[in-house]
Amino acid sequence: MKPNSLLLEIIILGFGFLVRLIQLNGSFWLDEAAQALESIRPLAEQFDIAADFQPPLFHLLVHLMIQFNQTEWFLRLASLVPGLLTIWLTIRIGKRLFTHEVGLMAGILLASSQFHLFYSQELRPYSLAACLALITFWGWLDLMQSPKKISLLFFFAALSGLYTTYLFPVFLLSLLILTFIFYRPKTLFLGIYFLVFIIGFLPWIPSLIHQTNLGTSLAAAKPLWASIVSPPVIKMLPLVYLKFLLGRIPFDPNLLSMSGVGIISVIILAAFNRTRHKKSGPLVIGLSLLPILLGFIISLFVPVLDPKRVLFALPFLYLGIVAGLGKRFSSALVLALFLTINLWAVGLYATNPDNQREPWREAIAVLEADLPNDTLAIFAFTAPFAPWDWYQTRSLSTLSVTEPKTMSLINNQHIVFFEYLKPLYDPTDQIMANLENQGFFETGFYQYPGIGKMRVYAR
Repeated sequence: MKPNSLLLEIIILGFGFLVRLIQLNGSFWLDEAAQALESIRPLAEQFDIAADFQPPLFHLLVHLMIQFNQTEWFLRLASLVPGLLTIWLTIRIGKRLFTHEVGLMAGILLASSQFHLFYSQELRPYSLAACLALITFWGWLDLMQSPKKISLLFFFAALSGLYTTYLFPVFLLSLLILTFIFYRPKTLFLGIYFLVFIIGFLPWIPSLIHQTNLGTSLAAAKPLWASIVSPPVIKMLPLVYLKFLLGRIPFDPNLLSMSGVGIISVIILAAFNRTRHKKSGPLVIGLSLLPILLGFIISLFVPVLDPKRVLFALPFLYLGIVAGLGKRFSSALVLALFLTINLWAVGLYATNPDNQREPWREAIAVLEADLPNDTLAIFAFTAPFAPWDWYQTRSLSTLSVTEPKTMSLINNQHIVFFEYLKPLYDPTDQIMANLENQGFFETGFYQYPGIGKMRVYAR
Protein backbone atom coordinates (compact mmCIF):
# COMPACT_ATOMS: atom_id res chain seq x y z
CA MET A 1 0.00 0.00 0.00
CA LYS A 2 1.25 3.47 -0.82
CA PRO A 3 2.17 5.54 2.28
CA ASN A 4 -0.32 8.28 1.38
CA SER A 5 -3.10 5.69 1.00
CA LEU A 6 -2.35 4.27 4.42
CA LEU A 7 -2.30 7.78 5.85
CA LEU A 8 -5.75 8.51 4.40
CA GLU A 9 -7.15 5.35 5.97
CA ILE A 10 -5.65 6.32 9.33
CA ILE A 11 -7.16 9.82 9.04
CA ILE A 12 -10.62 8.40 8.27
CA LEU A 13 -10.42 5.98 11.18
CA GLY A 14 -9.16 8.76 13.43
CA PHE A 15 -12.07 10.97 12.41
CA GLY A 16 -14.50 8.10 12.99
CA PHE A 17 -13.01 7.55 16.46
CA LEU A 18 -13.20 11.24 17.39
CA VAL A 19 -16.87 11.67 16.49
CA ARG A 20 -17.66 8.45 18.35
CA LEU A 21 -16.31 10.01 21.54
CA ILE A 22 -19.41 12.25 21.55
CA GLN A 23 -21.59 11.07 24.47
CA LEU A 24 -19.53 7.87 24.77
CA ASN A 25 -19.66 8.13 28.56
CA GLY A 26 -23.30 9.23 28.62
CA SER A 27 -25.87 7.46 30.73
CA PHE A 28 -27.07 3.98 29.85
CA TRP A 29 -30.63 3.95 28.62
CA LEU A 30 -33.15 1.18 29.35
CA ASP A 31 -31.82 -1.55 27.03
CA GLU A 32 -28.18 -0.83 27.80
CA ALA A 33 -28.77 -0.93 31.55
CA ALA A 34 -30.63 -4.23 31.12
CA GLN A 35 -27.65 -5.55 29.13
CA ALA A 36 -25.24 -4.45 31.87
CA LEU A 37 -27.36 -6.01 34.62
CA GLU A 38 -27.56 -9.31 32.74
CA SER A 39 -23.84 -9.33 31.94
CA ILE A 40 -22.76 -8.61 35.52
CA ARG A 41 -24.29 -11.87 36.71
CA PRO A 42 -22.10 -14.98 37.21
CA LEU A 43 -20.80 -16.71 34.10
CA ALA A 44 -23.16 -19.67 34.54
CA GLU A 45 -26.14 -17.30 34.21
CA GLN A 46 -25.00 -15.70 30.96
CA PHE A 47 -27.00 -18.24 28.98
CA ASP A 48 -30.16 -17.51 30.97
CA ILE A 49 -31.30 -14.60 28.81
CA ALA A 50 -34.88 -15.55 27.97
CA ALA A 51 -36.07 -11.97 28.50
CA ASP A 52 -33.60 -10.62 25.95
CA PHE A 53 -34.39 -11.74 22.41
CA GLN A 54 -30.71 -12.11 21.48
CA PRO A 55 -28.17 -14.96 21.30
CA PRO A 56 -25.49 -15.10 24.01
CA LEU A 57 -22.20 -14.03 22.37
CA PHE A 58 -22.45 -10.33 23.17
CA HIS A 59 -23.51 -11.12 26.74
CA LEU A 60 -20.37 -13.21 27.17
CA LEU A 61 -18.18 -10.45 25.73
CA VAL A 62 -19.63 -7.80 28.04
CA HIS A 63 -19.41 -10.21 31.00
CA LEU A 64 -15.67 -10.53 30.36
CA MET A 65 -15.23 -6.76 30.08
CA ILE A 66 -17.29 -6.00 33.18
CA GLN A 67 -14.77 -7.88 35.32
CA PHE A 68 -12.28 -5.08 34.64
CA ASN A 69 -14.37 -1.91 34.54
CA GLN A 70 -18.06 -1.00 34.83
CA THR A 71 -18.00 2.55 33.49
CA GLU A 72 -20.15 3.40 30.50
CA TRP A 73 -17.34 4.35 28.13
CA PHE A 74 -15.38 1.18 28.84
CA LEU A 75 -18.27 -1.24 28.37
CA ARG A 76 -19.28 0.55 25.16
CA LEU A 77 -15.89 -0.38 23.70
CA ALA A 78 -17.60 -3.71 22.97
CA SER A 79 -19.42 -1.82 20.21
CA LEU A 80 -16.96 0.99 19.48
CA VAL A 81 -14.08 -1.28 18.45
CA PRO A 82 -16.23 -3.36 16.05
CA GLY A 83 -17.64 -0.08 14.70
CA LEU A 84 -14.19 1.25 13.84
CA LEU A 85 -13.22 -2.11 12.38
CA THR A 86 -16.36 -1.98 10.21
CA ILE A 87 -15.22 1.38 8.79
CA TRP A 88 -11.81 -0.07 7.94
CA LEU A 89 -13.35 -3.19 6.38
CA THR A 90 -15.62 -1.00 4.26
CA ILE A 91 -12.55 0.77 2.90
CA ARG A 92 -10.79 -2.52 2.16
CA ILE A 93 -13.87 -4.08 0.54
CA GLY A 94 -14.32 -0.99 -1.62
CA LYS A 95 -10.71 -1.30 -2.79
CA ARG A 96 -11.06 -5.02 -3.43
CA LEU A 97 -14.29 -4.76 -5.43
CA PHE A 98 -13.80 -1.38 -7.13
CA THR A 99 -10.96 1.06 -6.44
CA HIS A 100 -9.19 2.37 -3.39
CA GLU A 101 -10.88 5.74 -3.94
CA VAL A 102 -14.30 4.09 -3.74
CA GLY A 103 -13.32 2.42 -0.49
CA LEU A 104 -12.03 5.66 1.00
CA MET A 105 -15.14 7.62 0.07
CA ALA A 106 -17.46 4.93 1.43
CA GLY A 107 -15.33 4.82 4.57
CA ILE A 108 -15.70 8.59 5.01
CA LEU A 109 -19.49 8.32 4.72
CA LEU A 110 -19.67 5.45 7.20
CA ALA A 111 -17.31 7.20 9.62
CA SER A 112 -19.54 10.31 9.56
CA SER A 113 -22.86 8.43 9.65
CA GLN A 114 -24.81 9.42 12.76
CA PHE A 115 -26.74 6.16 12.60
CA HIS A 116 -23.56 4.07 12.57
CA LEU A 117 -22.01 6.37 15.19
CA PHE A 118 -24.96 5.86 17.54
CA TYR A 119 -24.80 2.08 17.43
CA SER A 120 -21.01 2.08 17.60
CA GLN A 121 -21.65 3.41 21.12
CA GLU A 122 -24.65 1.29 22.05
CA LEU A 123 -24.09 -1.45 24.62
CA ARG A 124 -26.02 -3.84 22.41
CA PRO A 125 -24.88 -6.33 19.72
CA TYR A 126 -25.75 -4.42 16.53
CA SER A 127 -22.30 -2.96 15.83
CA LEU A 128 -20.63 -6.31 16.47
CA ALA A 129 -23.07 -8.01 14.09
CA ALA A 130 -22.29 -5.48 11.34
CA CYS A 131 -18.56 -6.06 11.80
CA LEU A 132 -18.96 -9.83 11.67
CA ALA A 133 -21.10 -9.49 8.52
CA LEU A 134 -18.30 -7.67 6.70
CA ILE A 135 -15.72 -10.23 7.88
CA THR A 136 -18.07 -12.97 6.69
CA PHE A 137 -18.39 -11.24 3.33
CA TRP A 138 -14.60 -11.06 2.97
CA GLY A 139 -14.32 -14.78 3.64
CA TRP A 140 -17.17 -15.44 1.20
CA LEU A 141 -15.30 -13.51 -1.50
CA ASP A 142 -12.26 -15.69 -0.88
CA LEU A 143 -14.37 -18.78 -1.48
CA MET A 144 -16.11 -17.39 -4.56
CA GLN A 145 -13.14 -15.78 -6.30
CA SER A 146 -10.48 -18.39 -5.70
CA PRO A 147 -10.13 -22.19 -5.79
CA LYS A 148 -10.15 -22.29 -1.99
CA LYS A 149 -12.37 -24.96 -0.46
CA ILE A 150 -12.01 -23.92 3.17
CA SER A 151 -12.16 -20.47 4.73
CA LEU A 152 -11.86 -20.45 8.49
CA LEU A 153 -12.50 -16.71 8.37
CA PHE A 154 -15.86 -17.25 6.69
CA PHE A 155 -16.78 -20.12 8.99
CA PHE A 156 -15.97 -18.51 12.34
CA ALA A 157 -17.26 -15.04 11.41
CA ALA A 158 -20.58 -16.44 10.16
CA LEU A 159 -21.06 -18.73 13.15
CA SER A 160 -20.17 -15.89 15.52
CA GLY A 161 -22.71 -13.70 13.72
CA LEU A 162 -25.41 -16.32 14.27
CA TYR A 163 -24.63 -16.23 17.99
CA THR A 164 -24.73 -12.41 18.01
CA THR A 165 -28.12 -11.47 16.56
CA TYR A 166 -31.14 -13.38 15.29
CA LEU A 167 -31.36 -11.38 12.06
CA PHE A 168 -27.85 -12.38 11.00
CA PRO A 169 -29.29 -15.34 9.01
CA VAL A 170 -30.86 -12.87 6.55
CA PHE A 171 -27.34 -11.73 5.67
CA LEU A 172 -26.16 -15.31 5.20
CA LEU A 173 -29.24 -16.14 3.14
CA SER A 174 -28.50 -13.09 0.97
CA LEU A 175 -25.02 -14.47 0.34
CA LEU A 176 -26.53 -17.81 -0.65
CA ILE A 177 -28.91 -16.10 -3.09
CA LEU A 178 -26.06 -14.08 -4.61
CA THR A 179 -24.00 -17.25 -4.90
CA PHE A 180 -26.80 -18.88 -6.88
CA ILE A 181 -27.07 -15.84 -9.16
CA PHE A 182 -23.40 -15.02 -9.80
CA TYR A 183 -21.42 -18.13 -8.77
CA ARG A 184 -23.94 -20.88 -9.46
CA PRO A 185 -21.48 -23.80 -9.64
CA LYS A 186 -20.48 -23.08 -6.04
CA THR A 187 -24.02 -23.03 -4.64
CA LEU A 188 -23.97 -26.63 -3.47
CA PHE A 189 -20.49 -26.14 -2.06
CA LEU A 190 -21.69 -23.15 -0.03
CA GLY A 191 -24.73 -25.13 1.04
CA ILE A 192 -22.40 -27.50 2.89
CA TYR A 193 -21.13 -24.56 4.91
CA PHE A 194 -24.71 -23.63 5.74
CA LEU A 195 -25.39 -27.17 6.92
CA VAL A 196 -22.40 -26.90 9.24
CA PHE A 197 -23.70 -23.54 10.49
CA ILE A 198 -27.05 -25.13 11.33
CA ILE A 199 -25.30 -27.94 13.23
CA GLY A 200 -23.16 -25.39 15.06
CA PHE A 201 -26.26 -23.43 16.12
CA LEU A 202 -28.28 -26.47 17.26
CA PRO A 203 -27.21 -26.21 20.94
CA TRP A 204 -28.93 -22.81 21.17
CA ILE A 205 -32.20 -23.83 19.45
CA PRO A 206 -34.04 -24.73 22.71
CA SER A 207 -33.20 -21.29 24.14
CA LEU A 208 -34.34 -19.63 20.91
CA ILE A 209 -37.68 -21.45 21.10
CA HIS A 210 -38.10 -20.40 24.73
CA GLN A 211 -37.30 -16.77 23.88
CA THR A 212 -39.70 -16.83 20.93
CA ASN A 213 -42.54 -18.23 23.02
CA LEU A 214 -41.92 -15.63 25.72
CA GLY A 215 -41.81 -12.80 23.17
CA THR A 216 -44.96 -13.85 21.31
CA SER A 217 -46.92 -14.31 24.55
CA LEU A 218 -45.86 -10.84 25.71
CA ALA A 219 -46.81 -9.32 22.36
CA ALA A 220 -50.19 -11.05 22.53
CA ALA A 221 -50.83 -9.80 26.05
CA LYS A 222 -49.50 -6.30 25.38
CA PRO A 223 -49.94 -5.40 21.67
CA LEU A 224 -48.22 -2.04 22.25
CA TRP A 225 -45.04 -3.92 23.16
CA ALA A 226 -44.78 -5.30 19.61
CA SER A 227 -44.72 -1.75 18.22
CA ILE A 228 -41.91 -0.89 20.64
CA VAL A 229 -39.83 -3.90 19.60
CA SER A 230 -40.44 -3.32 15.89
CA PRO A 231 -42.34 -0.61 13.99
CA PRO A 232 -45.65 -1.43 12.25
CA VAL A 233 -45.21 -3.37 9.01
CA ILE A 234 -46.27 -0.45 6.82
CA LYS A 235 -43.53 1.74 8.36
CA MET A 236 -40.68 -0.77 8.43
CA LEU A 237 -39.06 -0.23 5.02
CA PRO A 238 -39.45 3.58 4.94
CA LEU A 239 -38.07 3.78 8.48
CA VAL A 240 -34.99 1.71 7.62
CA TYR A 241 -34.32 3.95 4.63
CA LEU A 242 -34.77 7.22 6.54
CA LYS A 243 -32.62 6.09 9.49
CA PHE A 244 -29.85 4.95 7.14
CA LEU A 245 -30.05 8.26 5.32
CA LEU A 246 -30.60 10.77 8.16
CA GLY A 247 -29.62 8.90 11.32
CA ARG A 248 -31.57 8.81 14.59
CA ILE A 249 -32.97 12.29 14.06
CA PRO A 250 -36.71 13.03 14.25
CA PHE A 251 -38.17 13.34 10.76
CA ASP A 252 -41.04 15.75 10.10
CA PRO A 253 -42.79 14.57 6.90
CA ASN A 254 -43.62 18.01 5.53
CA LEU A 255 -43.44 19.13 1.91
CA LEU A 256 -39.88 20.46 2.16
CA SER A 257 -38.41 17.41 3.91
CA MET A 258 -40.23 14.96 1.64
CA SER A 259 -39.00 16.86 -1.42
CA GLY A 260 -35.45 16.68 -0.10
CA VAL A 261 -35.69 12.95 0.52
CA GLY A 262 -37.17 12.53 -2.96
CA ILE A 263 -34.25 14.34 -4.60
CA ILE A 264 -31.71 12.30 -2.62
CA SER A 265 -33.55 9.11 -3.55
CA VAL A 266 -33.29 9.99 -7.25
CA ILE A 267 -29.55 10.55 -6.80
CA ILE A 268 -29.17 7.19 -5.08
CA LEU A 269 -31.12 5.38 -7.78
CA ALA A 270 -29.01 7.03 -10.49
CA ALA A 271 -25.83 6.00 -8.67
CA PHE A 272 -27.11 2.44 -8.23
CA ASN A 273 -27.97 2.31 -11.92
CA ARG A 274 -24.36 3.10 -12.82
CA THR A 275 -23.00 0.78 -10.14
CA ARG A 276 -24.99 -2.21 -11.40
CA HIS A 277 -23.05 -2.12 -14.68
CA LYS A 278 -19.74 -2.56 -12.87
CA LYS A 279 -18.25 -5.96 -12.24
CA SER A 280 -19.01 -6.19 -8.52
CA GLY A 281 -21.82 -3.63 -8.49
CA PRO A 282 -24.72 -6.09 -8.28
CA LEU A 283 -23.09 -7.72 -5.23
CA VAL A 284 -23.02 -4.58 -3.11
CA ILE A 285 -26.46 -3.48 -4.32
CA GLY A 286 -27.79 -6.92 -3.47
CA LEU A 287 -26.31 -6.83 0.03
CA SER A 288 -27.69 -3.34 0.64
CA LEU A 289 -31.23 -4.48 -0.24
CA LEU A 290 -31.64 -8.24 0.15
CA PRO A 291 -31.12 -8.49 3.96
CA ILE A 292 -33.67 -5.74 4.52
CA LEU A 293 -36.23 -7.30 2.18
CA LEU A 294 -35.76 -10.73 3.75
CA GLY A 295 -36.13 -9.20 7.22
CA PHE A 296 -39.32 -7.53 6.04
CA ILE A 297 -40.74 -10.84 4.79
CA ILE A 298 -39.99 -12.46 8.15
CA SER A 299 -41.65 -9.52 9.91
CA LEU A 300 -44.92 -10.29 8.15
CA PHE A 301 -45.10 -13.22 10.57
CA VAL A 302 -42.84 -12.18 13.49
CA PRO A 303 -42.13 -8.44 13.96
CA VAL A 304 -38.32 -8.33 14.02
CA LEU A 305 -37.25 -5.79 11.40
CA ASP A 306 -35.81 -2.62 12.86
CA PRO A 307 -33.18 -0.33 11.31
CA LYS A 308 -30.55 -1.12 13.93
CA ARG A 309 -30.94 -4.87 13.40
CA VAL A 310 -29.94 -4.57 9.74
CA LEU A 311 -27.05 -2.18 10.37
CA PHE A 312 -24.84 -4.57 8.36
CA ALA A 313 -26.56 -3.36 5.16
CA LEU A 314 -25.43 0.26 5.63
CA PRO A 315 -21.77 -0.17 4.48
CA PHE A 316 -22.99 -1.82 1.27
CA LEU A 317 -25.45 1.02 0.68
CA TYR A 318 -22.59 3.51 0.83
CA LEU A 319 -20.40 1.33 -1.40
CA GLY A 320 -23.22 1.09 -3.94
CA ILE A 321 -23.70 4.85 -3.97
CA VAL A 322 -20.03 5.80 -4.15
CA ALA A 323 -19.16 3.21 -6.83
CA GLY A 324 -21.64 4.90 -9.17
CA LEU A 325 -20.37 8.44 -8.69
CA GLY A 326 -17.29 8.43 -10.90
CA LYS A 327 -14.79 11.30 -11.03
CA ARG A 328 -17.02 14.09 -12.39
CA PHE A 329 -17.42 17.39 -10.58
CA SER A 330 -21.10 16.61 -10.07
CA SER A 331 -20.07 13.41 -8.31
CA ALA A 332 -17.97 15.44 -5.89
CA LEU A 333 -21.02 17.58 -5.17
CA VAL A 334 -23.10 14.46 -4.48
CA LEU A 335 -20.46 13.13 -2.10
CA ALA A 336 -20.36 16.53 -0.39
CA LEU A 337 -24.17 16.45 -0.07
CA PHE A 338 -24.17 13.08 1.72
CA LEU A 339 -21.27 14.15 3.93
CA THR A 340 -23.11 17.35 4.83
CA ILE A 341 -26.24 15.39 5.79
CA ASN A 342 -24.16 13.09 7.98
CA LEU A 343 -22.32 15.93 9.72
CA TRP A 344 -25.59 17.83 10.24
CA ALA A 345 -27.07 14.77 11.96
CA VAL A 346 -23.93 14.31 14.07
CA GLY A 347 -24.15 17.96 15.09
CA LEU A 348 -27.76 17.54 16.21
CA TYR A 349 -26.80 14.46 18.18
CA ALA A 350 -23.93 16.30 19.88
CA THR A 351 -25.90 19.42 20.81
CA ASN A 352 -29.53 18.40 21.35
CA PRO A 353 -30.33 16.26 24.43
CA ASP A 354 -33.58 15.15 22.76
CA ASN A 355 -31.47 13.23 20.21
CA GLN A 356 -29.28 11.56 22.82
CA ARG A 357 -29.87 8.58 25.08
CA GLU A 358 -32.14 8.78 28.10
CA PRO A 359 -30.18 10.49 30.95
CA TRP A 360 -31.09 8.03 33.69
CA ARG A 361 -27.83 8.49 35.57
CA GLU A 362 -28.44 12.22 35.99
CA ALA A 363 -32.16 11.82 36.71
CA ILE A 364 -31.68 9.23 39.45
CA ALA A 365 -28.86 11.25 41.03
CA VAL A 366 -31.19 14.27 41.28
CA LEU A 367 -34.03 12.17 42.74
CA GLU A 368 -31.77 10.62 45.34
CA ALA A 369 -30.46 14.05 46.33
CA ASP A 370 -33.92 15.62 46.66
CA LEU A 371 -36.27 12.93 47.97
CA PRO A 372 -36.70 11.84 51.62
CA ASN A 373 -35.59 8.40 52.79
CA ASP A 374 -39.18 7.13 53.12
CA THR A 375 -39.91 7.75 49.42
CA LEU A 376 -41.49 4.88 47.48
CA ALA A 377 -40.63 4.64 43.77
CA ILE A 378 -43.54 3.29 41.68
CA PHE A 379 -43.07 1.77 38.23
CA ALA A 380 -45.88 0.79 35.85
CA PHE A 381 -43.96 -2.31 34.85
CA THR A 382 -43.16 -5.84 35.95
CA ALA A 383 -40.08 -4.69 37.90
CA PRO A 384 -38.10 -1.53 38.62
CA PHE A 385 -36.60 -0.24 35.40
CA ALA A 386 -33.12 -1.54 34.65
CA PRO A 387 -31.47 1.93 34.83
CA TRP A 388 -32.93 2.35 38.32
CA ASP A 389 -31.33 -0.88 39.47
CA TRP A 390 -28.03 0.03 37.80
CA TYR A 391 -27.70 3.62 39.03
CA GLN A 392 -29.60 3.95 42.33
CA THR A 393 -27.43 3.96 45.47
CA ARG A 394 -29.82 4.72 48.35
CA SER A 395 -31.93 1.55 48.06
CA LEU A 396 -35.24 3.39 48.22
CA SER A 397 -38.34 1.20 48.44
CA THR A 398 -39.95 0.28 45.11
CA LEU A 399 -43.33 -0.95 43.92
CA SER A 400 -43.92 -2.47 40.48
CA VAL A 401 -47.52 -2.27 39.30
CA THR A 402 -48.99 -4.28 36.43
CA GLU A 403 -52.60 -4.21 37.67
CA PRO A 404 -53.25 -0.54 38.55
CA LYS A 405 -56.88 -1.04 39.57
CA THR A 406 -55.87 -3.43 42.35
CA MET A 407 -52.76 -1.57 43.51
CA SER A 408 -52.21 -2.27 47.20
CA LEU A 409 -52.48 0.36 49.93
CA ILE A 410 -49.37 2.45 50.45
CA ASN A 411 -48.08 3.44 53.88
CA ASN A 412 -45.27 5.69 52.69
CA GLN A 413 -45.61 9.45 53.03
CA HIS A 414 -43.75 10.28 49.80
CA ILE A 415 -44.07 8.82 46.32
CA VAL A 416 -42.24 9.23 43.02
CA PHE A 417 -44.12 7.76 40.08
CA PHE A 418 -42.32 7.11 36.76
CA GLU A 419 -44.56 7.65 33.73
CA TYR A 420 -41.96 5.92 31.54
CA LEU A 421 -43.62 3.02 29.61
CA LYS A 422 -46.89 3.82 31.40
CA PRO A 423 -49.02 3.15 28.28
CA LEU A 424 -48.06 -0.53 28.49
CA TYR A 425 -49.61 -1.26 31.88
CA ASP A 426 -51.52 1.89 32.82
CA PRO A 427 -52.95 3.51 29.66
CA THR A 428 -55.91 5.03 31.54
CA ASP A 429 -53.93 6.64 34.42
CA GLN A 430 -55.30 4.31 37.07
CA ILE A 431 -52.16 4.54 39.23
CA MET A 432 -52.45 8.32 39.64
CA ALA A 433 -56.18 7.99 40.37
CA ASN A 434 -55.45 5.30 42.96
CA LEU A 435 -52.84 7.51 44.64
CA GLU A 436 -55.32 10.37 44.88
CA ASN A 437 -57.92 8.02 46.38
CA GLN A 438 -55.38 7.08 49.05
CA GLY A 439 -54.90 10.71 50.03
CA PHE A 440 -51.82 11.62 48.02
CA PHE A 441 -51.51 14.90 46.14
CA GLU A 442 -48.96 15.84 43.51
CA THR A 443 -46.31 18.29 44.76
CA GLY A 444 -44.28 18.59 41.54
CA PHE A 445 -42.45 16.60 38.93
CA TYR A 446 -39.07 16.08 37.27
CA GLN A 447 -38.79 15.68 33.52
CA TYR A 448 -35.95 14.49 31.30
CA PRO A 449 -35.69 13.80 27.54
CA GLY A 450 -36.80 10.27 26.71
CA ILE A 451 -37.68 9.49 30.34
CA GLY A 452 -40.66 11.79 30.57
CA LYS A 453 -42.21 12.88 33.83
CA MET A 454 -41.39 11.54 37.29
CA ARG A 455 -44.29 12.78 39.41
CA VAL A 456 -43.72 13.44 43.09
CA TYR A 457 -46.58 12.87 45.59
CA ALA A 458 -47.01 13.43 49.32
CA ARG A 459 -49.79 13.35 51.91
